[in-house]
Order: sequence, then C-alpha cells, then structure tokens
Amino acid sequence: MTPTMRDWLFAGIYLAPCRFAKAEAFVSGVEPHLPLDDVVPVGVATDMLRRAAASLDGDGGCADDVTAARQLTAAQLRELADAPLMLASSGTEHAVIAAAGPLRDRLTAAGVDVAAMTVTVGSVFPEPYAASERASISLGASQAARHQLEPGVYLRLSRLRPFLSITQAARGLVHAAAAAGPDGSDRGLEQGLAEVLGLCYAAATVVPRTVLRSILIHDRHRAASSWPGVRSGHLRQAALLYREFGIAGLAALVSGGRLRIAEAEVAILTGRHRELDLPRGPGDEVTTWLLDHLCGGLLPSYLVSPLDLVLLDAVQDGASVADVCAAAGVPVSVGTARLERLSGSAALFALSGGVVASSILPRYREAEQQSGQPVLRWLAG
Repeated sequence: MTPTMRDWLFAGIYLAPCRFAKAEAFVSGVEPHLPLDDVVPVGVATDMLRRAAASLDGDGGCADDVTAARQLTAAQLRELADAPLMLASSGTEHAVIAAAGPLRDRLTAAGVDVAAMTVTVGSVFPEPYAASERASISLGASQAARHQLEPGVYLRLSRLRPFLSITQAARGLVHAAAAAGPDGSDRGLEQGLAEVLGLCYAAATVVPRTVLRSILIHDRHRAASSWPGVRSGHLRQAALLYREFGIAGLAALVSGGRLRIAEAEVAILTGRHRELDLPRGPGDEVTTWLLDHLCGGLLPSYLVSPLDLVLLDAVQDGASVADVCAAAGVPVSVGTARLERLSGSAALFALSGGVVASSILPRYREAEQQSGQPVLRWLAG
C-alpha cells in the first residue's frame, strides 16, 4: 500500500536531522499546510513538503515566537524533503509484517524464545482489548491463553508509523516473552529491557541505526514528557546490566519472567546488580553504539522557544547584541531582553557590556552537523 502524506512526514522525521521537540505537535502544526491523509507517491510527497515550506516563508524577519516558528518549520520541511524517503516506500503495514520473522529470529537466537509468537496488524484489537486506545498491546502465553488468543504483539492499523512500528513490534515481543507466566507488571526495568533487546538489538536487523537513534530521541525519550526521565531512567538501568552481562544476560533475565526482573531492579537500586545470577556474554556493536549515545554522550537537549533558537543560531563570539539581532532578523527592541535572559540562564554564552564575551555554541553547532542530531531544540506546539 502506498504511504499517506502523514507516513512520509513521519518517515522524514526519523530519517532527517530535526530541531524540534514533540514530533506529534510538529505534525499537528503543519497539518493546515499538507493533506496528511492523502495517499501519494514519494515524488509527490517531496514536492508537497517543499511547497508547504515555501508557503511558510516570510520576509526574513522575526518579531515573535509565531513568526520564528514559521521560519523554523519551513527550514525543517525542506530537510524532510531532502531525506531518503524511499526507505519507507513499501508501506508501514507491509514493512512490519516483513520484519516480524527477522525480529523473532534474532531474539530467539539470543535466548529470548519468541519463535511461536505472532505479530498482527488490525483495525481493532481483539476482545477484551478492543476498547484500548494504545498503538500496540503485547500478550504473553498465559494471558493469551485466558482469552483464546495467539501470544505476541498486536498493532493498531491507524497508529502505524514508518520505522517506529517495527520497533514497537520488537519491544512488544520482549514484553510478551517476559509475560510467559501469570504474575508481575511490565513497568519499571522491563521497559528498559524491551528498549535494549527489542529496539536497540533486534530492530537493528531491519532498521538503520541512525533511525533507531532518532526514534529513541523523538519518541521513546522525547523532551517535554509528562514524566521526564522515567523512560530514560529504565533504559539506563537496563544499560547497566547490558554492560555487565551482555545480550545473553539480558535475554536470560527476560526469559526468567517478571518476578525475576523485579528482583533484578531491586538489585540495581541497591547496588547489588553484579551479584545477579545471570550468564555473562558479549555485547553487540549497534546496541553499544546506541546506548553509549543515549545514556552517555547525549546532552539533555536545551529546550527553548522558537524565537530564542533563531537568536541563538546568530550568536557569535565578539558580536554585539545589535549584531546578533541583525543577523537573526529580530528587532533589537525584542531581542535584547531575550539575549540577556538566555545569557543569564542557559549557560551557553556570556554577555559583557552588550557583547558576546564567550560562547560554547560553536562546539554544539559542530556536533549537530557531524551527528545529525540537535543539541538545541525548539518546543513545537
């Protein structure tokens, strides 16, 4: 099935460098400018993205957050149009079903036996889960047997997203394996184990590592979450076990069920995780790369308003406040107070006598260019 404009947009978000926080809010913001539900080929989609960007272009000046957001959105849409969108051309439902076999094979080979589990896409979930609004649900063998269903992962057709839904299937298989018995909750450490074994390890067989990194940043550990740091905290817990025991140790822990996972989380919280009775084995290169980035190298993004980001992009050592405002296209009467506030609170640069005396922004711009991931992000929505 040919993807919709919404599918192409989300594919671009995961494939291209994105400077906004809250992907769903960004998509909602561009909806008036794009026919998101239209089924279109990739060439038409890229043309639509460029036309939408042109419709948002202003005269180059920014006097407030609204005009700055339009300017940043236009630039972002051009980035999305230049992304390799053809990677999502097979359609998300087809891609998810095609990925199910490789996901099962890799997890089973690692020691998480999901060979008999299904990955199903449907318009509604089977009873008694039909009323659920979630994008996916996972059923272990015990839970599935109670309702005469197949164990595995069920994904809602209307909530499918390019690349993201493959990672949901991968994480869901790990949750289903952990739920083989009737006891325990999927919350806490199990969330992190599903991220490491499912998203970072299994999904890497079919999804590029840079896309997985974008999904971790934009969807799984997004900024402005109502529970900031909770998901990333459980990812760090699982990463701690990964570095000690490798893939084999995590696989054995998941296969041991939820009560054993709960005991392991207590051991982590009390500093006794190295004493866990788990096999030790090697890690995986892509998994290690992702965890090093997410749990170590990645700074929590600076979240700023659209106008603040436009100003920060223009900050240069030795520039006066008036110079920065002129380069950003922001009236001095508006930009001066903003720059003074940012200088005092953001720790990104210092002003002395109305001049930028020192700034660490050049190193962050260089890092953004090299990595394709933002350090500074504007809050969409």
